[in-house]
Amino acid sequence: MARVYATQTQLTDYGAPQGVQLPEGAAAARALRVASTLVDKALKSAVYDTDPVTGLPTGPTVAEAMANATCAQVVAWAASGVDETGAAGQWQNVSIGSVQLGRGTTSGSEPAPGTALCQQGLTELEVAGLLPGTIGRPVWTW
Repeated sequence: MARVYATQTQLTDYGAPQGVQLPEGAAAARALRVASTLVDKALKSAVYDTDPVTGLPTGPTVAEAMANATCAQVVAWAASGVDETGAAGQWQNVSIGSVQLGRGTTSGSEPAPGTALCQQGLTELEVAGLLPGTIGRPVWTW
């Protein structure tokens, strides 16, 4: 079972810029789940205490940073109009009648829009000292 670092209530509390509609219900649950996998990807080499059963972080600072990063990603998707699949960013022009497709402007070395953790999400993790190479208070205990 995939770990999800934020709830729909946390997403609502995190908020979005005026005019940005956050997903609700099943769409919010899906977006939070996918955003949590991007947080996992960003924290691949991070060390922090976890619950042995759920795998969720046990430290309140770490848990809050991961929830905020997850919410920031969902807000970024909602604000940009890009969904969590990244499919929308793959095509610049699309037509159905007489089928016309135009490849997007993303180069092969760049991830498709929406498939990498947004800058605010990375900042939330960096401020908590969770990203490799950041200087901060250690989040692990021995």
